[in-house]
Order: sequence, then C-alpha cells, then structure tokens
Amino acid sequence: MNHAGADGSMLFSRISLQGEQRIKRGWVSMIMEYYSHTEYQPSPEQIEKDRFVFFGLVRCKPWMAIPAGILIQFCYGSVYAWSIFNAPINKAVAGDPTHGSAEITFYIALGVLGVTAAIFGP
Repeated sequence: MNHAGADGSMLFSRISLQGEQRIKRGWVSMIMEYYSHTEYQPSPEQIEKDRFVFFGLVRCKPWMAIPAGILIQFCYGSVYAWSIFNAPINKAVAGDPTHGSAEITFYIALGVLGVTAAIFGP
C-alpha cells in the first residue's frame, strides 16, 4: 500500500519479520539502508566459483583485466564518437546533413549503455 508523505515522497509499508507490525520508510532511507550494508563474506564455494569467468569455463588471471578494460573503453568511446558520424550518416540516409535521424541512434545507444551499466554495475 503506497502513501504520499508530507514532503511528497512515496512511502512503502512492509510487514516486519516479527509479525504484523508495519514499518514505513521513504525511498531515500530504503536506498541508504540497502547500500550501507556492504560487508561481503563469501562461502568457500563462492570463492571457488569467482575464480572462473565465462560461465566457469576459463580460470581468471589478473592480466585478463587489461584486455577487458580496453574492450570496455572501446565500447564507451564508440558511443561518444558517434557525433563525428552524424552528418555523413544523415547525408547518406536522408540527403540532408542536418536532418537529425542519426542522433536517434545515439540516444538509443546511450540509453542502452546506461541501463546495462545500472543492471550489471560498476
């Protein structure tokens, strides 16, 4: 059940583990609480699983971070370099370099980049 708070924020009700007592919290406090608990205590099985990449097929080695970082930077750079290609693509597709249809592709690519970064994390 959602309620509007006095400051306009949405509050959520949640049934606590102790019974029917309801705890109401705002978005900010929920996010702050979620990110304030950062202690990670992996099990031995999880440590062994983390030693492999590509669905457990390849053993992870420290040098693998360098080509992976270069590949990620290349992907980011290709998105931001898109503005160089806007005028030639617009001219080839629409016949007018100021048509504006190539920019839509940039917006889509940037949106996908942001969503995947939010899902897969830093």
